[in-house]
Amino acid sequence: MTTEELREAAIKAYVEYGEAIKKAFNLKGDLLAAPLTDTLSSDDEEKIKEFIACVRVETAHLIEMIKRFSS
Repeated sequence: MTTEELREAAIKAYVEYGEAIKKAFNLKGDLLAAPLTDTLSSDDEEKIKEFIACVRVETAHLIEMIKRFSS
């Protein structure tokens, strides 16, 4: 992946994470974007990849929590 493709993947992963948090806690509005903004300002591809992986893991945890407690 190119750095730009990684940045796009980071945005997508973080948006999905934010949506899962909003759903899990019944929140409205936008979440803080500082972690995403800081990551996207970096040219460090490994940092961007690590951010994407971390956000995807946390999103999966939130989705699982939603499923467990919504039943």
